[in-house]
Amino acid sequence: MGAMSTTNSGRSPSVVNPFSLLRKKKELSVEEKELENTGGLLQILYTYEGDSLEKFVDLEKLLIAKDFDLLFAMIPSVPFEDCVWFSNPLISVLSQREALMDFLEAALKREIESTGSVGLLLRGQNLLIKVLSGFMDIVGKKYLDGLLQSFIQEVSRDWHSVDVEVDPDKCLDGQNTKEALPYLIC
Repeated sequence: MGAMSTTNSGRSPSVVNPFSLLRKKKELSVEEKELENTGGLLQILYTYEGDSLEKFVDLEKLLIAKDFDLLFAMIPSVPFEDCVWFSNPLISVLSQREALMDFLEAALKREIESTGSVGLLLRGQNLLIKVLSGFMDIVGKKYLDGLLQSFIQEVSRDWHSVDVEVDPDKCLDGQNTKEALPYLIC
């Protein structure tokens, strides 16, 4: 189950440290295949080292079992430098199991309950923050692309025919606003 592998000669299984496997950038080949928002649930289908995540079903079940107890036990123990690379595979596993939103809700509740001051909320440098940040990157990019992409492309394409006023008082001394106008728009 999970982090076991057999040697080529078929001898007894040896334990493989999943953190050391994931930490090596060359071995981490997580590819985003599809991103779609269906029925309010974010579904992200990934592969790890070219294989489907289906072979990790038992590990996935363990990660999301009993109100994410295993994940919450891991959060304080994962060093900050490992949080960055560990958050994307975790997002993919939780998304595939349709448990990402439940995990984020439970994690945010724990963060609120364990933080003594409102000013310190979400200030930690831990796995929860990186998962939340990664999730917002995925959702935010799609939202902003849909909202602003056509407008920015239209303005970029037709900037010379648009009546744009540049306030010379806000420009640097000696700055030629006519030459810089295309760069201000784009």
